[in-house]
Amino acid sequence: MSARQSRGFTLIELVMAIILVGSIAAIAVPKLGSLGSYSLRDASQELIEAIRYAQSLSLIQSGDNNPYTITLSGNGYAVSRADGSAVSNPLTGASSYSSSWPGISLSPTGTIRFASRGNPICSGALAPCSSSSNAAITFTLSGSGEATEIRFEPLTGYLHRP
Repeated sequence: MSARQSRGFTLIELVMAIILVGSIAAIAVPKLGSLGSYSLRDASQELIEAIRYAQSLSLIQSGDNNPYTITLSGNGYAVSRADGSAVSNPLTGASSYSSSWPGISLSPTGTIRFASRGNPICSGALAPCSSSSNAAITFTLSGSGEATEIRFEPLTGYLHRP
């Protein structure tokens, strides 16, 4: 008797492989979300880091009469000194620490200036953060039919997603 050599997969093996791949896809694809949510998450994290950086620079140079500011526009931000001079990006070394996000809108807009002790002094639509109520400000980033929020607690400078 000669032994029969197998040169492929049986039908049962192929069906099981298709079921396995389909099950993994059915679980993984919904968890990925839309591509827009990734850019919103990235933009919100970038904004949190920029605000924290401006505040930390003000704290580090507490004797300086030129505190740091972050100006929030409708689709991005720019970190600078209060006199308007640019602040270099600590990660890339670029001469300007700013960003704009095409397709993403940011509200409210205005300027946050950090005093030498890190406390915020706000202007524009952000003015309530300078009041004695110390009410939290909620930044909303939206685009591609989705939105995400960041809360800024003026009393402590804490930034978080609600």
